[in-house]
Order: sequence, then structure tokens, then C-alpha cells
Amino acid sequence: MSVAMVLLVLLWMGVIAAVVVALTSGSAERLMRRRLDGISVLQDEVAAFEESELSQPFAQRTILPFLEKFGDRLGDSADKMRGGQIAEMLEQAGYPWGMSVTQFLGLKLAFVVVFLGIAVVGGPFVVYALGKVPALATMVAKLRLLMTASFFMLPMVGFIFPNMVLGRLIKGRHKRMKKSLPDTVDLLVLSMEAGMGFDGAVGEAVKAIKGPLSDEFARVLAEVAHGKGRSLAFRALASRTKMAELSLLVAAIDQAEKMGVGLASALRAQAAELRERRMMETRERAAKLPVKMMFPLVLFIFPALFVVILGPAVVQMKELMDQGVF
Repeated sequence: MSVAMVLLVLLWMGVIAAVVVALTSGSAERLMRRRLDGISVLQDEVAAFEESELSQPFAQRTILPFLEKFGDRLGDSADKMRGGQIAEMLEQAGYPWGMSVTQFLGLKLAFVVVFLGIAVVGGPFVVYALGKVPALATMVAKLRLLMTASFFMLPMVGFIFPNMVLGRLIKGRHKRMKKSLPDTVDLLVLSMEAGMGFDGAVGEAVKAIKGPLSDEFARVLAEVAHGKGRSLAFRALASRTKMAELSLLVAAIDQAEKMGVGLASALRAQAAELRERRMMETRERAAKLPVKMMFPLVLFIFPALFVVILGPAVVQMKELMDQGVF
């Protein structure tokens, strides 16, 4: 084999080796770049998740997950109560703080533990402190009996207390919905008389009026958009809110659709009736004010008034008695 042939073979092998090295290094660089891009995307996702988590209120980040785990300890009881009264009450209250049934049960259990701790820690201290009072020393046995009763009573209070707060939230939400309902119906009538369809009028009312009633109407529109019948969506609204005014409104809408009556005229009559109801409730509350004002007058204002009026006379009488006039 000639020298030229050997050089040609070596040159050809060098070219092949260079091509192999170039391809291998390029694929390695692409693989490394792909891995770095994946790590960058993962870091961006983690940063976005952390930002979304930190943007939530403290209660949703820490307290609600803790209550979720606490409520899960109730096991089958929580599963049975999910479709019961607590779920209905939470729905009527608009799911305050985004709380689920399990989280609410966890809150009740947490209050039971806290109130039991207050009874265990505070009960003996109160009995000991009151036992040091001479006038109450003979009542130590009764105080111990009261302390024993508090071990049972305070946990019961802690179990009932969240329901009481939830009931107050429901009443407040219903009150706000009643207050905005006549104006909302008037806006529906005006929008429909201007040529809009009923769904469009409800959408305009949702944009114009903010509050729990607007949220409920927005939910109705979302259900209709997902294929649920309008009548069924409004019946579900009346069922979950359990308000007489909304039930009458839903019945009027349903009847107008079945009988072919114009919705605008039916809603106009309904708006007039709602305003009349609101006026009657206002008059009823005004009639109750004197009775409600009596207790503050008797307990706070009258005693202070008597002190101001009779105070100088009592001082003068005391001075005259000291001088021996009486």
C-alpha cells in the first residue's frame, strides 16, 4: 500500500471521527440545554405557585388546611354530615372564607378542644382564687361542683358556637340580599324593556349590582351556560337560599314562561310587591324601636339623670344634717 493511500485512509478516518465528535457534542449540548430549560420551567412554576400561595390570606394558607386535617379525623361522621344541615348552612352563608364542610367540622372540633382546655386550666385556678375569699370559703364544695360541670358545659358551648356564628352570617347575607332585590328586579325590567333578553338583563344586573345577590345570579348564569335549564337553575337558587322573596320571584318567572306572559310585566309587578314588602318591614322595625330603646333608657340613661338631678340635693341634705339642722 502506497503512502498516499495510507494518508488518504487516515484523512478519511479523521473526517469521520470529527463528524462523530461534532454530532456527539451537539447532541450533548442539546440534551444539556433541554435539561436546563426544563429546570428553568420548573423553577418558574414553583415561583408562580409560591406567589399564588403567598397572595392568599393567612387564614386560607394556614388555618383552613389545618382545619381540613382536623376535620378529617372525624372520619365517617364527616362524610355523613357532608350532605346534611351543615352543608346547607354553609351554602346559605355563601361558603364564608371558602370553608368546606370538613373544615367547618374541624373548626367545631378545635373549639371543643380549646374550651375544654379553658375548663381544665382555668377551672381549678378560679376555684382556688375564690376559695381564698373569706366570704366564699364556705362555698368551695359548690364551686368544685360548678367546675366539674364546666368540664361538660364548656365543650358543648365550643361545639355550638360555630353554628351560632354561621347562623348570624346567614341572617346578614339574607338581609343584604333582601335590601338589593327590589333594585335588581327594577334593573331587570329596564333592561328587558330596552330590548335585551332575560339572560342578558341578568348579566347586566350582575355587573351593575355587587353583593351576595349578584353572586347568586352569576351562578345561575354559569349553570345556564353549562346546559342547565333556566327554570331549573332558578329553582336551585330558591332552594339553596331559602328566602321567601326569591322563591316568589322564581315562581313568577316560571309561571310567566309557562303561560307565555311577558317577563317584563311580571317582573314589574314583582318589583312593586317587593318594594311594598320592604316598606312594611321598615315600618315594623320602626314600631319596635320604642320597646328596644326602653332597656338602655332604664339601665343607663335614667340612673345618670337621677344622679345629675338628685346629686346636689343629697349633698345639701348631708351638709344640713352635719350642721344639726335635721
